[in-house]
Amino acid sequence: MPALPAGGAAPPGATAFLALDKLTKRFGDQVAVDGLSLSVAQGEFISLLGPSGCGKTTTLQMIAGFVEASSGAVVLEGRDLLAIRPSERGSASSSRATPCFRTSPRPRTSPSAWRCARCRRASAPRG
Repeated sequence: MPALPAGGAAPPGATAFLALDKLTKRFGDQVAVDGLSLSVAQGEFISLLGPSGCGKTTTLQMIAGFVEASSGAVVLEGRDLLAIRPSERGSASSSRATPCFRTSPRPRTSPSAWRCARCRRASAPRG
């Protein structure tokens, strides 16, 4: 699949590392993602921004294979990921895509931040 044009994405003539072509997801009558096309060059960093419920997480879940797309294509290094079950994709695609979706189960605070918080509480006026 050739690179897809998108503002600020892969330069003209470059092959996209990741390409979304008219990616769509419907949940019954509700359209969560509607015809999203995007190309990302190797090493390029992008962010998906938008209000709650606009389809950011659903898009990432379709790329990762956690949610099945209703239509469109997800192409990683020339391989159509929608044609391959997530369990059959192997480490070649998952090792490169998975870090994008790692989230911490809860916020982490360093021990030094805890010490500072204790110090502030201990030195706060009591009364």
